Amino acid sequence: MKKSITFLTVAVIACSIAGIALAQRKPEAVIKERQSLMTMQNWALRDLSLMVKGQRPYDKEVATRSAALLDVTNKMILEAFPPGTESGAETRARPEVWTDSEKFKQALARLQAEIPKLTEAAQAGTLDALRGAFSGVVKGCDGCHESFRAKR
Repeated sequence: MKKSITFLTVAVIACSIAGIALAQRKPEAVIKERQSLMTMQNWALRDLSLMVKGQRPYDKEVATRSAALLDVTNKMILEAFPPGTESGAETRARPEVWTDSEKFKQALARLQAEIPKLTEAAQAGTLDALRGAFSGVVKGCDGCHESFRAKR
């Protein structure tokens, strides 16, 4: 009993310290990390787009790797928009990300629902399979960008 109470106490303290550390991160650092995350997504989408448009030969390995990268980065998006990072550095994120966070989460969920389809299509190894799934992902990206990303 005493060991479990001690373990619980240590766990609570560790979580508190982690929360304090996260809260102390400067908004500009979080914004930069968020932008890096989006750059990685753009990189993966670019390779897929070139294949879908016929500007690059279809490559199952590249398609699978790009889909896997999108799968990982999409799972991190919500964490990249914590409260308090609306400003502090140049950002194209619109205030609605935070003021209408439920709508943002719904748009993100629609995008995230498309990623497994892309992964499956990439593993199928045909350009035709990739085209349809890629279109769904692009629509999901656009759904967030239209409402939550400022135009240049």
